Amino acid sequence: MSVEGAMAAAGVQEVTLFLIVAILTGVLTKYFIRIQYIAALVIVGAILGLTPIFGGIEVRADIIYYVFLPLILFEGGLAIHIRHFRETVDVMLILAFPGLIAAMILVGYCVHILFGLPLLVGMLLGAIVMPTDPVSVIATFKKLGAPPRLTTIIEGESVLNDGAGIVAFGVVMGLMAAGEVNIPHAAIDFVRVSAGGAIVGILMGYVGTRVLQYVDDHIFEVTITIIIAFATFLLAEHFHLSGIIAVVFAGLIVGNYGERYMAPPTRLTVSNFWEVAVFIVNAFIFLLIGIELTVGSFFEIGLLYLIAFVFLVLAARGLIVYCTGILYRLIKRPIPLSWQHVLVWGGLHATVPLALVLSVPRDMPERELLLTLTLAVVFFSLLVQGMSMDRFARKLGLIGITEERREYERRLGLLLGIKGAVREVKNLMRSGAVHRSLAEKIIREYKNFERELNENLKCVLEEHCELGEEEERIVRRTSLES
Repeated sequence: MSVEGAMAAAGVQEVTLFLIVAILTGVLTKYFIRIQYIAALVIVGAILGLTPIFGGIEVRADIIYYVFLPLILFEGGLAIHIRHFRETVDVMLILAFPGLIAAMILVGYCVHILFGLPLLVGMLLGAIVMPTDPVSVIATFKKLGAPPRLTTIIEGESVLNDGAGIVAFGVVMGLMAAGEVNIPHAAIDFVRVSAGGAIVGILMGYVGTRVLQYVDDHIFEVTITIIIAFATFLLAEHFHLSGIIAVVFAGLIVGNYGERYMAPPTRLTVSNFWEVAVFIVNAFIFLLIGIELTVGSFFEIGLLYLIAFVFLVLAARGLIVYCTGILYRLIKRPIPLSWQHVLVWGGLHATVPLALVLSVPRDMPERELLLTLTLAVVFFSLLVQGMSMDRFARKLGLIGITEERREYERRLGLLLGIKGAVREVKNLMRSGAVHRSLAEKIIREYKNFERELNENLKCVLEEHCELGEEEERIVRRTSLES
């Protein structure tokens, strides 16, 4: 076998082993071990990193940036409901853009004082660590029934500030290369790259939607969505705009308008494809994060410094979230304080920080320090914040069965019971066990009660529209899968 063939075979072997490990970890966390799947992947990855098979794997920033991120963020855009997006877009934009910049500057100045790093290097570190990636939080919320508006804020802000963080990273790298700080030029460049990316994404999403309108084959339509994701990313990057922001907006447009032209089975196929694709990508990323773990470097810097930096990142996140909450209360309906707590603690830092810190030039003297500090934040996010998020949200009363759902299910159960009782009385009447006049009297009473329950259920669904939307999604999905 040639050298190229041997390398290809080794690559296939590694990919296959990764998938086997991901599936086994998923089965263990689902049925046997009560631990977050993402956190378990990181722990397993750290163990695999000690083995000769996986210990030599190099985590490449270009693969994460050009392959993994477009898939994750396009699927994130597909999953966002446009109505909830419109209702909360101002919050998401404040957190994702001015909020991230403020947090980046705060982290930069504090790191400059704490570690003695140059100010621009400190700001570069701020741009690296502040983008959020709450994949495990979103999965928990969707499974356990958190408020859809809160879920949209977390998910939407995450995909937008991933783009903002990458743009800020590029701007700071440009300032470092130029050797001078030109604030007006940097601000204009940031707005140009971000807004330009959004425009490209919207246009590509519209073009993709029009194409989907004339295609009626589930294989072609899935393939078209893949093309839209990567073509949007590459087109935006070609014009030196934000490919990440472009992909998010393209996914948002296709997910909310393109699916209108898909047959129900096709919608299910597209949804299932992207769900599987992102599952595989996330499994690879979080296993790689675990493999990248080098505990020795943590001790070289000092645990106290690492703990101080982790809490600095948390404090910066808290500052922008709570200040946004105060501002939002003055101009619009307030964001519940419990939601703000979740936005702070649920703002995990993982995929984008890892990709950005690995993109730092190898000849930069501070690269190893930046890598160690970023990994400390990533591991704390996944192993402490991620694993405690379920219990934290439950304590705040944000997940679990709500009173409205509990009442809805109680009345629905009564309705099903009444329908069963009517059938039973009719069977008794037909068999002669009950006189016809008595049976008809009981049936009339049951029918009146059934009408009242139907009216009550209708009122509950109209009063709590989010509950109605959730029920509609469940019915549509269940009917398509049956």
